[in-house]
Amino acid sequence: MVARDTGVLGDPAPGRPLVLLGVSLGAVVAYEVARALEAVGAAPRSLVVAAARSPEHWAAFPAADPPPEELTALLHPAVRESGPTSYAATALRADLRLMAGYAVPAEPLADTALLSVSGSRDTVVTAAQMSGWRDRSRRYRGHRELDADHHAFLDPDVLAAALSGVAETAGALEEVRG
Repeated sequence: MVARDTGVLGDPAPGRPLVLLGVSLGAVVAYEVARALEAVGAAPRSLVVAAARSPEHWAAFPAADPPPEELTALLHPAVRESGPTSYAATALRADLRLMAGYAVPAEPLADTALLSVSGSRDTVVTAAQMSGWRDRSRRYRGHRELDADHHAFLDPDVLAAALSGVAETAGALEEVRG
């Protein structure tokens, strides 16, 4: 996944800065893509990680096999109340297993600014569990907290609010909302 995304994103459009966004488990994927892009001299302007535990959490995370009711509780309420609950729980279990034992890179991002964003009503990932992101970039830009729960980061308006600090700087806010 990282190699594919790096290949696609490694040659950004001229004059259009690249801003990556990773939400929840996708934040580590976005972080790894940023690392890979830096390695080929195509560092993104910024990386925004939202509602995501910092990488060191996953290094000590055992292969996850929580009871079905715990796993189901992590799902979006609309999914829990519909037919695909079992399918979604199976996919989430696979994602958690993928994250188990993640090898945290020794060096932080050098050229990519990083902003972390949490939701004040998030019961899945807290701001404290995100605190380690500050050590993942030499250009850490701080932490923002929005009035949101974990699943609200799927909403385009919440994503736009999460990105607004860097998006305005990068001139990309309208594209985020578009």
